[in-house]
Amino acid sequence: MFRYNTSRTFWSPLLAHEKEPSSQPQNSPEPSGLLQTLAAAFSGVLFGWFLSKIAAPSDAPSENDRESVEPQYKPRPDENLGRGQAQPVSPIPPSPRQQYQPNRGKDDAPQWKKKTEIAAVCIAGGLLIANIFVTWGTWKAANAAADANNANREALEIVQRPFIVVGGLPFHRVWTPLPNRQTLKEISFEAVLTNTGNTPAVEMVHFFNILPGQQQELAEDQFLGTRNDYRKDFLGPKAGYPIGPVKVTEDYLFSGQPLQDNPKLVKPMGKKLPTPLFFGWAVYKDGFAKAKVHVTEFCRELTGVNLVQKPVGPADLNFQFISCVSHNCTDEYCPDYDQITKFAY
Repeated sequence: MFRYNTSRTFWSPLLAHEKEPSSQPQNSPEPSGLLQTLAAAFSGVLFGWFLSKIAAPSDAPSENDRESVEPQYKPRPDENLGRGQAQPVSPIPPSPRQQYQPNRGKDDAPQWKKKTEIAAVCIAGGLLIANIFVTWGTWKAANAAADANNANREALEIVQRPFIVVGGLPFHRVWTPLPNRQTLKEISFEAVLTNTGNTPAVEMVHFFNILPGQQQELAEDQFLGTRNDYRKDFLGPKAGYPIGPVKVTEDYLFSGQPLQDNPKLVKPMGKKLPTPLFFGWAVYKDGFAKAKVHVTEFCRELTGVNLVQKPVGPADLNFQFISCVSHNCTDEYCPDYDQITKFAY
């Protein structure tokens, strides 16, 4: 015999929310098990009621219950018949045919049985309607709880997610003596990435470069670089990480105009001179269940340089930067978000 496990069907969607962790997104399936059980019970009651109607006994006489009609003529035994005379046979009239006419329109079931069946049908229908409303309310409450849980999870991710910013562009001068009594004057730059979030940035891919003498915005292929140029790493919460270094000569950086150690000879970077661009990006993921890909882009334009004399060795430099027109953005606010995430991974 088939048995329908109603308890498991009805309670399983509700217990599913308690078993799953609150940090996980919850899907609230519609609890249809109770409706199926009630519909089956209601159908069973109707089927039994109609079956009782069909199987109800009828008071109409059957073929076997017909009464035979005795013949009216009976010969007397004292009658003497002569020799050669045959006994007269009285005609036997045919038995009257009784027509079998069952009364199919009349229900002869007891009155209490009719009232009991009607009450059972009404009760089953009422329970079905009531449980439909209860099931709908439960489904609605489950959806509201799932939406609230998703909102809390998103709020938690916003607070706890990693967030990488550019902390600065540190540099130092490197003078290398050459065999011809000349000096190779280079400047080594780095870009410091800082994770200001509360969780680590994993699968971090980063890139940093310098292009001198740029008179217009960077093309996308220049900004992305090549796959051989970027590196893959991770960055913990509240930590900094320098990427680079990128070494360039003073002649290369200032378009063939090397810096002098005399501050009076240093000319400010004006609009007439092409200005170098310092740029890069970092693509990384968070550590949550649905790992989201994050992007940080930065671009700085060198606008001025000052020399600070030291008693010994080359003078210190003081660079002045401003942000570029583009490529200073994060996540989906970057116009090239899809392109750079596909390029990184």
